[in-house]
Amino acid sequence: FVLSSAATSAGVRSFFFLAVGKAVTPGVVFLQIIFVALLLISIVWHLSTKKGDVAKGESLAWLLRDRYRGLFVGLVITAGTVVPLVLSLIAAASDGARGALMAISAVLLLIGGYYLRLLTLRVGIYPPVRQGDSGGRY
Repeated sequence: FVLSSAATSAGVRSFFFLAVGKAVTPGVVFLQIIFVALLLISIVWHLSTKKGDVAKGESLAWLLRDRYRGLFVGLVITAGTVVPLVLSLIAAASDGARGALMAISAVLLLIGGYYLRLLTLRVGIYPPVRQGDSGGRY
């Protein structure tokens, strides 16, 4: 969530530049590239570790194969992370279209960040707590 917040914040920062009539600087673009790349790495890392855990295995099944596959793979990973990263890389190389590319990227990051949180919380499955393990307390 922290990296997603950082990535969406970098995108929103571009809107602030555009709102006050200033050009989006290469530093802002570079910052967004770093945060979005780290976000993508963390998502891939999270999806590839501890698959044997019962609860995580079930959650991953919902995200990658079942109920939420389209939203997670299509919206969160592709449209909400990979596309903004590509747009940011293109924006870093171009001066004329930088503002428009960063604005589109920001919108996609905000949508992707919202659904990342929604789906992560929705598929959070916790194994049942046995009475003897916690003494009836949580």
